[in-house]
Formats: sequence, structure tokens, C-alpha cells
Amino acid sequence: MLASPLAGGARWAVRALGVAAAAVPVALLLLVPWPWSLVGSGTRGPLGVVFRPDLDVSEVLRFETGPAGAGWTGWGLLAAAALPLAVASGPRLAWATRAWSLALVGFAAVWVPSRFFPDELVPAPEGALSLAALGLALAVGLGVGAVVEDLRRAHFGWRQLASVAAVAALAAPALGFLADAGDGRWHAPGRDWVEELSWMDTEVAGAGAFRVLWLGDPSVLPLDPAVRPDGLGYGLTRDGPGDLRDLWPAPVRGTDRLLAETVDLAAQGRTSRLGHALAPMSVRYVAVVERPGPEAGARVAAPPLLLGSLQEQLDLARLESEAGLVLYENTAWAPTRAVVTGDDETVPLDTDDPKAAAMRTELDGAVPVHGPLRGSRPVPSGMLLWSEAYDTRWRAGLEGDALEHVRTFGWANGYEVPAGGSVSLRFDGQWARYGLLTLQVALWVGWAVLLSLAGGRDPSSGAVAGPAGPATPHERGTGDVPVVGAPGPRRGRGAPRRRGRPRPVTPCPPDGGSGAAARGSGGPAPGRGVDGVVLRRRLLDRRGAGRRGDRRGQPG
Repeated sequence: MLASPLAGGARWAVRALGVAAAAVPVALLLLVPWPWSLVGSGTRGPLGVVFRPDLDVSEVLRFETGPAGAGWTGWGLLAAAALPLAVASGPRLAWATRAWSLALVGFAAVWVPSRFFPDELVPAPEGALSLAALGLALAVGLGVGAVVEDLRRAHFGWRQLASVAAVAALAAPALGFLADAGDGRWHAPGRDWVEELSWMDTEVAGAGAFRVLWLGDPSVLPLDPAVRPDGLGYGLTRDGPGDLRDLWPAPVRGTDRLLAETVDLAAQGRTSRLGHALAPMSVRYVAVVERPGPEAGARVAAPPLLLGSLQEQLDLARLESEAGLVLYENTAWAPTRAVVTGDDETVPLDTDDPKAAAMRTELDGAVPVHGPLRGSRPVPSGMLLWSEAYDTRWRAGLEGDALEHVRTFGWANGYEVPAGGSVSLRFDGQWARYGLLTLQVALWVGWAVLLSLAGGRDPSSGAVAGPAGPATPHERGTGDVPVVGAPGPRRGRGAPRRRGRPRPVTPCPPDGGSGAAARGSGGPAPGRGVDGVVLRRRLLDRRGAGRRGDRRGQPG
């Protein structure tokens, strides 16, 4: 759209802009309720805007943004893509201009933020570079067409030499591509942290459900993290290293801001009881990642202040781990569902300082609750802690009797369990979600019905289109009607030239030659207009009608 005015297509660019402006609201409406969840998430993590790439213009132009690359031979791809700009003409040159404009937009989307806004979060550079790669691939294809069609009719000169040089330049990065694709892994690690920490999955059955706090550079973390202003990423996974669900973070709530404040304490070295601050969140392990996999990939060092602060914590124990991962266990943690027995004053209620309240509370003796949410195994009396953000729609019951719902630590759910028994938990706020999903299905069904109705009508008359019969020359278009002075089909070299009388012109319907009566309309054919071709055809029809009249007037 940006290159069309340069290539003589300003009208089409304006039309494309109008179509895009009309399509965006329709797409957002059909995707309800997901656009609402993105707008209300409070974070750009779900959109992948978590990176701060440090790339110069040379690395951007050669696609050197990761472990796979062709080095200096990457310049050969640009040289091959520049060939149609030098040797093509006509429509191929116009399309080559559009292709290079597409590539320049992709390059600029990566280099400009890296050069002028280094502290701003942006999407992964490979996303925008795929746009540049598409433009270059289109330009290379146009160059091949120019060599095959245009240069074979030209005299030998520098254009032919440029074509040979472009082929050699394209072969160099192709060899690098084959080298990277040899083992099929593209330099990806043979193992990842999910596989390395799979032993955590067995910990739930004994000690209860827990969470893992991940810290490190966003490019090496196994989840879509939140990012601090200094570039440190952090995030939580449940019951181990996580799965695909952790790639879609939940909307930011008060508890997420509390987690951010707690991470700030550790990153700035302002506490020695980080484990107690994380205990009400059920964080059992703290993992600092410096590589995308065990002993694989480029190392992205964690901030030294963070590593030093974690070593000084009184309630974190260092565990043995592979190179590239620093793993700690929180000795003060409490399970996600746990019962705190003892005095009622043990668990703070409705506090104004959740971090201070957590650091003063000892939860390492909490009893884990096992079994499904709808009915747990028998638990003792005490305070049931449910480590989820406080919401009045959470309901708990003991043997069918509702339990009193209180706010613990200023943000979590708590229930007074007067006697031992089986405790059930449920969330009563699903009806709004079901309603939104029903609305989405209804919108898609309605859109499909509209498309089916629009596809079964004739756009010129508004009537439903019936079965198509044999088309007349006028319905097939002007290509079936010969025009005086128009060149005929190109003959091959050496083919005999046919001589004889010209092919007669097929007469038009008796409405003046325009075919308006056959269409049921008094004007010209829709979308065709009264151009020079139609005028010449009318002239031929009138001449033919005059000759027929002359023959009818002659004696037999």
C-alpha cells in the first residue's frame, strides 16, 4: 500500500486502505471476547511485546538475530533481490518496487526501535523480519522472471553479467541455510528446562500444589513473562516448569502487582526473607535462567545484584542444577490449598501491608489439602488458605455447609474450618464467560449466513443467480469480439502465415449493439463503461446491419 503510489497505483492503494479500515472492526467483533481480554490485561505479554533487542543495521539486514545465520554471505540475498530493480521493466519493475518497500518496512520495524528506543519493549525481531523476508523473496522471483523474459531479447551487456553475479550471490546464503538445516534443529537446544525439571511433577502428590517463580531475560524464559523497567523478566508456573497454558498470561490483578513489588525487593537486595514474602503465593522454587536450555544456546547473564541477593536469603536453599540455571527451594512455603492449625491470630486478615504481613508469618507447618476441588480428603480444623486472588465468587463448603469467606494477607482467600472433614471449593463466576462464548458463536454463525446470502446473488441485479447457460460473446466480454486494428495472436517463428477473408463479426442483440435489452437494463454493462472498445463494436454492428439491409433491398 505504501509502495503503490510510487509504482503508479495510488488509486489501488487508497482502495486497499479503505478495505483494511472496514475489515478491522469486523475482525474485532468476530473475535469477541478475546480483544476485551487483551485490552484489559494490563500487560503486553500476551502479544509477545517483551523484548529489547540490541541489533545494528548490519545484523538486521543480514537476518542475524539468533543462533542461525549465514554471516557475511547474508549480503548475497540483498544483492539477488536488487536484480529486478536494475534489469526489469514494466509491470515487473513496479512489483519489484512494491517488494522492496515491503522489505524496507520490515527492516525499519526492527532497527528503528533498537537504535532510537532501546529501553522500550518490542515484539520478537523475527516477526517483523519475516515481512522483510517475504519482500526479498518476491523480489528474487521477479528477478528470475526478468532474466527469462526480458533479457533474452536484449543484446549482451552488463545486465547479463549482473544476472550471473546475482545467481552466485544467492548461492552463498543458500549454502549457509543448508548447513543450519543439516540436523533439523536449527541450533535449538537438544533439551529444555521443562524436560530437565520434569521431576517437579511428582512433588505435588506428596507436598501439595505449588508454584515456580522464574527470573531472567525474557528471551530465555520458558514462558511469556512480565518485564521490569530494567529488562528483568519474571513469571509463575503451576506445579512444575509449566506447559502451553503459561504462554497466555492472565489479566493483571492486585496479586500480580504484589508479585512485582516482591521481585523488586529481591532485585534491589532490600530483603533477606524473600521466601517468607513468597510463601502465601505458594512459591516453592525460584529459578534464575541464563540459557534457553541445559548447556545450550547463548548465555544471557542475570543481573549480578539479583544473584547476590538470592545468595543472602535466609529462607532459600540452593539446589543442584544444570549450567545455565540457578535453582533455589523456599523453605518457608505453603501449598496452594493448605490448612493452618493453631491460634486464630496465626494468619493475618485484611492487612494494609501484604509483604510485611507475610514476612511476619510462619507457614512452613501448614497441612496440605489433597484431592479434587469438589471434595477433598479429610482435613483438620483451622484456617483454610486458598492461594488465589480474593474473589467473592469463590465458595467453600464443609460436608455441604457453607464456610465463612475471609481475606487473608490482604489478597488471598481464607475459610474458617470449625471441624475436620472434606472441604469443597467452586467458582460461581463462569456464567459470564459462557455468555461471551455463546455470543462469539452467534456472531460467527451470523457472519457465515451473510456470506452465503451475498454469494448467491447477482451483484448487478440483486436477484438470486440461477444455473449458468452458454454465454453470448457480449456476456463473455470484449475479448471474443474482434476489433479493427487490434493485433492478432502472436505466431511462432517459422509458422506459415494464413491468408483469406477476415472472420465475420458476430452480430449484437437488436438493441443498438450494447446488449442492454438482454441484461434488462438501459445502460452499459456494469463495470465496463462506454469505452473505445464498446464504441468500435457498435460501429461494426451498425455497418453490418446496413449491409444486411442493402442485401434485403436487392432483387433476388
